[in-house]
Order: sequence, then structure tokens, then C-alpha cells
Amino acid sequence: MFSRRQYHLDIGKISGVLFIAIYIFIVVTFFLSQLVVSSQKPLWGDEKNGLQSSIINHSYVDILINGAKLQGSPSPLDYLACKFLYRIKEKVSYFGLAQETYFRLFANFITAFSMLMIMFLFKKEISLSKDSTAVKTIQLFMLLCLPLVFLFNWKVYYYAAEMRPYALWNSLFMIVLAVSLLDAKNNKLFIAMLIPLSLSATAVIFQLGAIILAYFIVGFMQKEDSKDLFNKAIRLFAIPFLLVFYYCLRVGKMSFEGGDWGDFLEFWIRKSDIILMMAVSIALCLIKKENTKYAIAPLAFLILFIMGPIEFWVTKLRGFFFADRQFIYYELAKPLFLLTAIKCMPAYARGAKSKFAFISVILFFCFIGCVFMFNSKRLTKFHNAAADALRIVGINFKETMPPNFIIQQDE
Repeated sequence: MFSRRQYHLDIGKISGVLFIAIYIFIVVTFFLSQLVVSSQKPLWGDEKNGLQSSIINHSYVDILINGAKLQGSPSPLDYLACKFLYRIKEKVSYFGLAQETYFRLFANFITAFSMLMIMFLFKKEISLSKDSTAVKTIQLFMLLCLPLVFLFNWKVYYYAAEMRPYALWNSLFMIVLAVSLLDAKNNKLFIAMLIPLSLSATAVIFQLGAIILAYFIVGFMQKEDSKDLFNKAIRLFAIPFLLVFYYCLRVGKMSFEGGDWGDFLEFWIRKSDIILMMAVSIALCLIKKENTKYAIAPLAFLILFIMGPIEFWVTKLRGFFFADRQFIYYELAKPLFLLTAIKCMPAYARGAKSKFAFISVILFFCFIGCVFMFNSKRLTKFHNAAADALRIVGINFKETMPPNFIIQQDE
């Protein structure tokens, strides 16, 4: 007969293997479907302009020092990656892909990679924790919702099939938010990820500002010594802030027209559910003292949303037109809410003083996962992505929806 301990160990192993298999299946489905989607549309104006004026005619050193030419954001990281792909295109024969797909490959890769990296980090931490099998299983279920929520958001899906910096910027910010939930103050990976984020877009200066402000607020709430808090902040944020500030100084004055305060405010109000999601996330962090350190990410996101009008004003001041893709990171609210709930859940389960209370906690967090998982629009997108992915391996999958859900309304 199996002991109760052995039974729980076996259940834990089985759920862990199933989790990894399903998670990787979802990410691979996304990646393959993006190869199909990106091959079905020619490079358009901004992509051609970026390739010609910012990549082909400039060296790695020139792009790094002077930034990308003739771009709203001269931050170089995406253009350096695309430059590398351009340089090796003949040697690798475009990996056997259409040119349009090949040049968009980095955006596709970094979007998929961000989900695999977050999965590895959170799965490792969940596995090493001493929480019950029930708690770990629900955490894994909620984590399994993450790639569906992130990858099949229509904006994330769309810009993962474009040779533009939005996919890189958004994916790196997602990683930074996730890593900050793994204890930002003592995590070397958090510091390491801030560097590439600061090289991905000049708008990162607003994200860094929000993170720094949240860092100090949470630090004061935890009654940390002000001097120590300031010294830690210098070590964490000085280099990333200086890097992004350097490229902000290289932003030229534009004279585009399009989009006014009315357009922005309509968009901003439409996204105001972010306030509720982040307020609940912050509450989950603050109700239990041991969860307070996780509040940096949702608090920073809330501050960033409140700063939206300031960012719009600065954008207009520099002569740029308004486009909601400039706020693509708003689409990270749901993934962040999900990850925050995953991190906060064990403290509530451990604090349950009866079996009924424990089961109530488990069911509550399971409900959160289900709300995100069983979204009809998202499942439709996944269905169509699976159809595209199967087409690559030679399987014709009968579709009930159009295969390319490129542009849709906000979810």
C-alpha cells in the first residue's frame, strides 16, 4: 500500500509533468501560428523604413551609440537584434522561411521566450516551496492560464508578427514585473533584466519611474531604514535609468498630427478596469504581512496607469501622434494580476484555521484562474492559432473561425 506521503508525492510529480507539457504546447502553438500569420502579410511602411534607414545602412556600434535613426524611439536593442538577423540571412538561408517571416522572427521568438522564462522561474519556486500539494496544484493551474492570457491577447499577438520594437519592449516589461514578484530587492535577475528593458524603448523611463516610486513606498511600509533603502535603489536603478535617459536625449522633434486629448481619454477610460485589478492585487499583498514585498509590481503598474495623461502630454509635446500601441503595456494588467495571485495564495492557505477556510481559499484562487482561462475570445484565438500551427506540420484542421484574427476590439 502507498503511504499518504507517497501518494501526495506521486500526485505532485504527475501534475508537474502535465503542467510542463501543456504549457509548452500552448507556447509552441503560438510560435508556429505566428510563422503562418507573419508570412501572410507583406512588410509595411514602418517595417521597411526601419529596415532601410535604421538597420541596413548602419553598423552595430552606430546603432548602439547614436540610436536607431528616424525612429520615434531610438532605443537600440530591437534594431541590433534585427541587424544580426539581416547579417546572417544568407548564411542561414532565411531558415527556409519567407523573408517577411524571417525578419519578424525575433519579435515572435522573444514573445514566446518570455513565457517560457517566467514558467521556469515560477515553476521552480513552486516546486521548492513547502506548501501543500493542493496549494501547489492550484498555483500550477493558475500559472497554466498565463500563456493563454498573455500570448493570445490581440495586441500581443499582432505585434509578435511585426518587425517593430513593441513585442520586445512589452515582453521584457512582462519579465521584469514577473521577476519583481520573486523578491525584487534581493534578486540579481531583476537587476539584470532592467538593463535590456532600458534599451528597448524610451517610454521605459515612465515604467522605471513608476517602479522606483513603488519601491520606495513599499520600503517605507516595511519600515526599512531610509539610508539603506536609498543605497539599494541606487544599485538597482541607477544604470538602467541612465541608459534610458541617454536615449531619451536622442529623441528628435517630430511634427506628426493625429489623436487629441479626447482620443486619449476615451482610450484611457476604457482601460480603467486596470485600477480595480491592481487595487485587488495590492490588497492581496497588504492584507498578509508576508506578502507585502510582492506589492511593488502591482503598485508600480497602478502608478503607471495614473501617469498615462502625463505620458500622453510628453508624447504630444515632442510632436508625435497618439496611437494606443504606445500603451501596449496596459495589456499586461491581467497577466500581472494572475502572477500576483499565484504569489500571494500560499500565505492565505497557511493562515486558514479550519479545513473549510482552507478549501474556501483554494476555491477562490481556482476561480480566479478559471475566469482568465475560460474566456471565449481568447479560446477562439487559441483555436485559430492551433489551426495555423497544425497547417505547418501538414495537418489540415477544419476551422470554424477565420484563421487570422489580426485586428479585434479590446477584450
